[in-house]
Amino acid sequence: EQGRVRLKSRLVALGNQELGQYSKADTASPTTSPGMFMSMVLHALAHDLPVFTCDIGQAFLRAKVPKGENIYVRIKDRVYRLRKMLYGLSRSPLAWHNFFTRVLEDFGMRTSPWEPC
Repeated sequence: EQGRVRLKSRLVALGNQELGQYSKADTASPTTSPGMFMSMVLHALAHDLPVFTCDIGQAFLRAKVPKGENIYVRIKDRVYRLRKMLYGLSRSPLAWHNFFTRVLEDFGMRTSPWEPC
């Protein structure tokens, strides 16, 4: 193993070359407002709760392509149908948000009526 060089790569789609028109509702992923974020942090501090942050590696790659939808990519002279989203696709942020929301709901969490995320 010594002396070996490990190389990594990530496939990224060119979203600017996507075919089809998507509305903002199809592509936008909700984010929390600064006021709601501060409220959550203040609530945690008032109740002596721990606060953690994390970066989820390869987040978009964990979201599956929505059922009933087909997304194809062309690499050189071959065409592939995606099963999971890629970085660069306009729909990836929303697909990731929907996937992560379902994971949190499986843990018993629920969405705030005041914030969509």
